[in-house]
Amino acid sequence: MRGGIWPVLFVSLVVASSSFVVASPTPASAESSPTVTVSERPIPSMSHLITSGSFPQLSSRRVNLSAVNQTLWAALLDSERAWQAAVIKRLHGSRGSGAAGKGQYLVAPANFFPRGYTVIGLSSGFVSVLVPVLESYPEGGTGGSWVEATVGIPSGRPIDLVSALFSSPSVGLSFLARTTKRLFLTSKLNPCRSLASACAINLEGFAPNRANFSNIALSAHGLSVGFFDGQVDNGDPLVTASSALLKKSVTSSGNKLLKEVTGGPRESGEDTSQDHEHSDHGRSRRDGGGHDADL
Repeated sequence: MRGGIWPVLFVSLVVASSSFVVASPTPASAESSPTVTVSERPIPSMSHLITSGSFPQLSSRRVNLSAVNQTLWAALLDSERAWQAAVIKRLHGSRGSGAAGKGQYLVAPANFFPRGYTVIGLSSGFVSVLVPVLESYPEGGTGGSWVEATVGIPSGRPIDLVSALFSSPSVGLSFLARTTKRLFLTSKLNPCRSLASACAINLEGFAPNRANFSNIALSAHGLSVGFFDGQVDNGDPLVTASSALLKKSVTSSGNKLLKEVTGGPRESGEDTSQDHEHSDHGRSRRDGGGHDADL
């Protein structure tokens, strides 16, 4: 469960690849493709949960994007239903103690997540999103999670970003594990630098496997990686690999994707390298408006 610092860290990393590709982005003609707008759809209510927030959806006047939106929405629903099941299991297991009430599933609540935590990238061939979620049980306690999806336009097929960008899974994952661990441990956002014996870092959270690096999104700012709550410390840092470094590390086809993608962390022009604490103090409201890209 959550407590302490929630850091946001924008640094240069390399994210590794996998040999598994669900689908590849297929860029459309910029001259013939219409403008696609990214907007927000309120998340659905579910039993045993208090819900709030919204999730990205696309719209276009000329292209049918229903398959894309269906895949994006399925990612959100899978996450929400998984937390609903966890809450129900907790309630059933606590009946003897009189536990009752509802859990919470809050998508990017502005009082917990600063601007920049929601990442949206858009190109002629895909949309890539990474959205933070605050979850809590009925009896209290909160935890951070992520909903991520990279989806082909207009096919609606999921895209494995690391496979689309990189060519060597084992070397890439090993590099990612070494680099993220080093950067996190030496960063001022590492709570152990100031708290010493009062904190602990889970080094297994940097192990070179797909589970540890599954929450990612590609934008013009680079490749953003979301670590889930408790994975490396008592928080869920967001780390964005710079486009400049990615260009040196990805394949030629990966570089094409980097050149095409637009967008990035919401309100990314502002400094979001800050400690993310359980407080409303200094929190900025997230921009709920959409943004466009000419596809």
